[in-house]
Amino acid sequence: MIIIGIGGSDHDASCCLLEDGELKVYIEEERLTKEKHGNGVKSSMLKSVDYCLEYMGMKYDDVDYFISNDIYSPRLNNKKMYMNNLIRINHHLAHMASAFYLSEFDEAAMLISDGSGSIMSHFHMETITLGFAKNNKFEVLDKVYGNNSLNPESIDIVKGNSFGRFYSKVSNLCGFELHNDGKLMGLASYGKPRFIDMFRTFFQLTFTPNGLDVIIDFNSQFKNLYKKLFEETNEEKKFQLKADYAYAAQAVLEEKTFEIINYLYKKTKCPNLCYAGGVALNSVLNGKIKRMTPFDNVYIPPVPNDSGTAIGAALYGYYNLFTDKKPCHKQLNTAFWGKEYDKEHYQKAILKYSDQIVIEETYTVLSVVDDLINKKVIGWYQGRSEIGPRALGNRSILADPRHAEMKDIINNKVKFRESFRPFAPIVLEEYTSDIFDTDFIPNPFMLYVGQVKEEKQKMIPAVTHVDGSARLQTLSYQNNPKLYDVLRGFYQKTGVPVLMNTSFNTKSKPIVETPEDAINCMLSCEMDVLYLGDYRIIKKEEKT
Repeated sequence: MIIIGIGGSDHDASCCLLEDGELKVYIEEERLTKEKHGNGVKSSMLKSVDYCLEYMGMKYDDVDYFISNDIYSPRLNNKKMYMNNLIRINHHLAHMASAFYLSEFDEAAMLISDGSGSIMSHFHMETITLGFAKNNKFEVLDKVYGNNSLNPESIDIVKGNSFGRFYSKVSNLCGFELHNDGKLMGLASYGKPRFIDMFRTFFQLTFTPNGLDVIIDFNSQFKNLYKKLFEETNEEKKFQLKADYAYAAQAVLEEKTFEIINYLYKKTKCPNLCYAGGVALNSVLNGKIKRMTPFDNVYIPPVPNDSGTAIGAALYGYYNLFTDKKPCHKQLNTAFWGKEYDKEHYQKAILKYSDQIVIEETYTVLSVVDDLINKKVIGWYQGRSEIGPRALGNRSILADPRHAEMKDIINNKVKFRESFRPFAPIVLEEYTSDIFDTDFIPNPFMLYVGQVKEEKQKMIPAVTHVDGSARLQTLSYQNNPKLYDVLRGFYQKTGVPVLMNTSFNTKSKPIVETPEDAINCMLSCEMDVLYLGDYRIIKKEEKT
C-alpha cells in the first residue's frame, strides 16, 4: 500500500511517502521552492509530492491514498488528481500520530501544544490537546480552544488561549519575524526576571475533575509593553528590555507547560509522554521535562511542528483507516529521509560554477580535521538530507568550537544573523556525560537543551550560550558513520569530542537541498571549504 502524507498549514508544507507502513522519503516544501516556511501557494502545486514520487520511481496512479491534516487546504494547489480526493484528519490527531507511531511506546500520555489546530466551530479552534494512546486508539482527555483569528498581526491573537500564539506574540513584540520564535528562545538567556510576575497574570489555568481550562489574555498590558520599547532610545537598554520580555515569556511558558504535563500525568499515571506541536520545538523547555515532571520516558518526534503532520497523517491512515494491523513501534533513529543525489548531480553543479571554484577529487578524514583545526568554516554536504528545521549532520556548517570568536565569525560573515544567537554542539555520544549535564542521551535530533558542565565551558566557548546552556546533538557511528569518523578524528587530535554544528543556509533561506544549492550558498558567504560528497571545494581566489 502506497500512502502520500501531506503536512503543514498556512506555513511549512511537506510531503512523505509510506510503503506498507514504512517511511521511505520525506521533504519540506521550502527546500524545493526556496521560500522559507512556504506552503506551496506560489508554485500552485506541491513540489514535495512530485519529489517523493520521483524518488520512488512512481507516478500518481501508483498512490493508493493521499492524506493530510484538515487545516492544510486543498484550495492551495491545483493538482486535482490528488487534491480533490484528499482524506483529511484532525490537525492535533495528526500531531499525536506523528509522535506516538514514531516512538517505541506501546502506550503513552499525549500532549499537543501549538499556535492553533483544527477549526472546531466558527469561533473556536483547538490550541492544546491532552490525550492517551494505546495500540491504534487515541483518546482525547482534554482540549483547550482559542478564538478563530488567524491574523498573526492582530492584537486579538493573544486571546487565543494558545501557548504558541502567546510566545509568537512576544517574539513579534521583540521585533522578530513570523515563524522565528527560536530567536526569542536564544534572547531569553540574556534577560532578567523583572517581568515574570506580570507575565504570570496573563495566564489562568484551572484544573478540575471536569477537565482543564486555559485562558491567556494580555491585551490590557500589551500596549504598555510596546510603549516601553518605543520610548526607549538607548539601544543597549532597548536590547536589555527585549531580553527581559523574552526571559519572562520563556520562564512562564515553561512553568505553565509543566503544570499541564503534571496534570496529564495525574490523569494517566502512564510513565511515557509523547509531545508534539510547534511549542515542542522549544528545546530549552524540552530539556527540563524529566526534571520538572514525573514522566520517566519522553519522546518528541524530529519534526514536531506542522510539517511533521505529513508523517502523522500518513501513519494514522495506514493503521486506522485502511488496515487492522497492530502498530510497529520502532523509534525513528535517523533523520535522513530526503533524496541522495548521485555523482552526475554533483558534476553538473560543479560544471555550472567551474569558473568560481577549485575541486579536489577526493578528500580524507584527515583533510577535514586539519581544515577544522586551522579555523576554517566548513560546509558539509553528504548523503540524504535530514528532516526537520535543524541541520543534523548531512546539510551542516561545521567549525572548531574551541575558539570563542568562531561564534561571531559565523553569525556575521556566514549566516548573516543576530549576534546573540547561539550555535549548537555535536558530540560523540559516548562522551556526552563528560561534557554536558543532560537527562537526554541519546539526543540525535537536537531537541533538548542541556548545560555545559562548568569546568568544560572554557573548552568549547563557541557553542556555550551566555547562560552555560547548549542545544546539543549526540552522534553515534550507526547514525552517521562518515561524520562520526570526522568527529572522532578531531577528538583524537584535540582531545575535544565536540564540533560546532549549524544549518547549511544563510539568513532567511531554507537549508540547502541540492548540490547546486550547496555551492551557491558557499559562494554567497565567507565559508572557507565545501565538502560535497567526496569532493573538497574551495573558491578559486582562495586557492593556496
